[in-house]
Amino acid sequence: MSFRLTEGFSFGGVLSKTVPPELSNEVTPWIPEKERNDRYWMEQALLTSMNSVGIANPNPAVGCVIVRNGVEIARGSTLAFGGKHAERVAIESISDKSLLQGACAYVTLEPCSHFGKQPPCTQTLIESGIARCVVALADPNPLVNWDGIRLLKDKGIEVCLGLCASEAMAWNYNFIMSQLLNRPIFAGKWAQTLDGHLADDEFTSKWISGSSSRAYTHWLRQKYDAILVGAGTVLRDIPELSVRSCSQPINRQPMKIVFDPKGRLLNCSEHIQKQLSEKFLASSTPLIIFTQEKFLVSTHNSWAESLKESEHILFLTFKEEDYFWEKIVDYLKSEVVKRHFGKPLQSILVEGGSKLLTQLLAANLLDICHVFIAPILIGGVANRIMNPLSLSLEETAFTSSKYAGGKLSLASQYKLVAQNRLGNDICMEFIPQYLAEELVRRNIFQ
Repeated sequence: MSFRLTEGFSFGGVLSKTVPPELSNEVTPWIPEKERNDRYWMEQALLTSMNSVGIANPNPAVGCVIVRNGVEIARGSTLAFGGKHAERVAIESISDKSLLQGACAYVTLEPCSHFGKQPPCTQTLIESGIARCVVALADPNPLVNWDGIRLLKDKGIEVCLGLCASEAMAWNYNFIMSQLLNRPIFAGKWAQTLDGHLADDEFTSKWISGSSSRAYTHWLRQKYDAILVGAGTVLRDIPELSVRSCSQPINRQPMKIVFDPKGRLLNCSEHIQKQLSEKFLASSTPLIIFTQEKFLVSTHNSWAESLKESEHILFLTFKEEDYFWEKIVDYLKSEVVKRHFGKPLQSILVEGGSKLLTQLLAANLLDICHVFIAPILIGGVANRIMNPLSLSLEETAFTSSKYAGGKLSLASQYKLVAQNRLGNDICMEFIPQYLAEELVRRNIFQ
């Protein structure tokens, strides 16, 4: 099966549901099934799963709709991490359990078959008395991995697999790929002009994309566990990196991560310190700062000491001779990060700048890209993705794999999965070709 989304559906779910109501007419519309057939009910399950954005991680955000004789009798979505799964939420909402006899459950991901923080959903479904279960996507988690489907079939429940599989895959891409890659996934997000600039040469442009694109970006922010930016972006833009302009529900604020190899945050001016305190550091949201060990050890001004002593800031260091991206990935999987974040870290949204995105692309670490293209031309030479001329010798040395060097024969290949309009912008969402092929090879679509 080809991994490609229907129009109006994105990696954030139904696109029109991710932006405020006043902007919903500006985005590519999603045309739902009108006839009350299997597809209609699975689409309803997908819509329901969007209620769990940001809270289920690192579990998948699953939706479940239960139907009897063509009439919906219950629906539910996964509760916050450690809480009930979608199937149990839906079933327990029914006071008259006799209604479940012979019913059909529509579930966006294969029901789990193991004991974790909750009992297995397969057992809940079997005991409920349902006769049929329509599943969008198999679960690659080694603790499940087709066992849930097998157990349902063994108990005489009819199982249909693969309906709306691409959409279910996109919605739970963070969960699926972190299982397959055995690490947190990295997602690149950037807005660019038609001629490929993420900012003008003087950094005077505040926004390239429009309000609809920014609203969708904010929705994506809560879908990811953390936002990663470079120190230059923090010092220049003083960003909030918060979720605020998207559609409801706003369930959480992501952790912040700053890549600061030269320790620039530790030595910024008093003016910048004040701005950071009032905006970037104003909340108690967990923050991780990656820097070289020598800068953290040698810097002892009062500002640096206050950062080091802050309970919500965690400094993680690497040495100049380290291959630091490998070191950082190991850190992100570690117990120290798990404790700081409060649960396992599953996904990171990389919002720039262009140098940081270039390093991650060249290191083959961006597992998905959300790219917003605005129909403007500005010219110039700076602030472009994959431009080695924009990196210092030190920054180039930090990159593990080679650039294509301007040669088409060496170009990295990607698969376009979704393309949608947001106001006057186009949002393209694509994944590396090798990951697209791996998903098909593992046969989780059908």
